[in-house]
Amino acid sequence: MGTINNTCNILNNNPEISNIEIGQEIINSIYTNTPWPDQITMSAITTETMEELANSIDVVSHDLIGNYIESKDKLWSIIMKFNIFTLLKLLMLMILLKNILL
Repeated sequence: MGTINNTCNILNNNPEISNIEIGQEIINSIYTNTPWPDQITMSAITTETMEELANSIDVVSHDLIGNYIESKDKLWSIIMKFNIFTLLKLLMLMILLKNILL
């Protein structure tokens, strides 16, 4: 309940808070209120970049299928080795690298 109460208090005291700021506050509150803060990884993402993320996933998928993977079975077996959070982190890293390199 600590995180919910903290979030409600923050919103009540500052109704003009930005989405980024409230996301940071929620992550900080969860980190502060968990008994195992060093054993968890948390991320707050904005939906403003979802279209770019979807496009990047599409490009990467086409590249993998067209250039590196000869069958859907091989692609599926590679994907299944990773959990969704690892895949999302990898895709976010690729977007950042693309933006830095281009």
